[in-house]
Amino acid sequence: MKEASAIEEHIYNHIMLGDGCRYSSYNALAEFFSAVPEEARSLWPYDFSAEGYKTSYFGAQLFSEQLGFDRKLDLRFSIAAPQEKYTARVVLSFDDEQLQIRQESLIRDEGTAGGNFAGLFLQKQREFLNKYDSLRRINRYNPPSELLIQADSDAGRQTCGGYVWANQGFDFAGVSELLAARNGFRRFAGDRGVDLSEKDLRLFTKPCHFSAFNCGVVVRDKAGRKAGLGKAFMMEHSWFGVWKTANPDAEEKKFADIYNREKLSPERRFGPLSALNSAYLRMVRRLTEKYAREKGEHSFSAFKKYAAAKMAALNIFSR
Repeated sequence: MKEASAIEEHIYNHIMLGDGCRYSSYNALAEFFSAVPEEARSLWPYDFSAEGYKTSYFGAQLFSEQLGFDRKLDLRFSIAAPQEKYTARVVLSFDDEQLQIRQESLIRDEGTAGGNFAGLFLQKQREFLNKYDSLRRINRYNPPSELLIQADSDAGRQTCGGYVWANQGFDFAGVSELLAARNGFRRFAGDRGVDLSEKDLRLFTKPCHFSAFNCGVVVRDKAGRKAGLGKAFMMEHSWFGVWKTANPDAEEKKFADIYNREKLSPERRFGPLSALNSAYLRMVRRLTEKYAREKGEHSFSAFKKYAAAKMAALNIFSR
């Protein structure tokens, strides 16, 4: 069991030595985390020992911005288990009492996709932030803590963060990010024969609305695999996202909860749709009825029966 006050101990007990490894002093790290209550410290999110992984830090450096008034901690580390290895970088900072984690990268170095380590990684960070915020007063002067991310999808490289993080409960970091996604998706879909109206696009407000979109038209994603339009688009689209401890019932958070509970076998891929609003789902149904028939990508009658059975079971159109 972890010591209740041992964030800096976990870091210093799992450091790597070698060229390029940089660490601030133990006392400096202790001072940086001094405002974190012991109950929250016990949930240090980068200790994966209970899940069977070993964390090794190769960087833990404090640095300052804005003439030294804004102190941040740059953490670089690996998480490994038999036949799995990931490399991560996060930057932690405090704005008065608000704690912010900026996730710079999470890269799978070894192992195969499908295990949803990204979901576990985010879950532990969220539990840490939720516990920390539960132990302090939240108001307009001390807003909720947050997790920031750059969801990077590069069409020329094997990075699919735009799709991965869209399924993990993030909102767009700003209106400009949302508008860029709408404009990009309209062009992407139009190039593949699917016309989205302005009215349709206004129903896309969260990253999961894009990643979940499937109107029955099958395309090839950047890896050459068959995929729905939304998944294929988000595998190539990069965006900035934010997750805050406030509003636990947000649509994108409910979507992520179901997504992370379900095994994404073909017969369960409709499960997370039950979290999405009825106006969006009616739009998807209307476009499915149109394009599954027009494009002939499926036997329309078989697809319609399959989709109808799923939707009826979830009762998602009755809301």
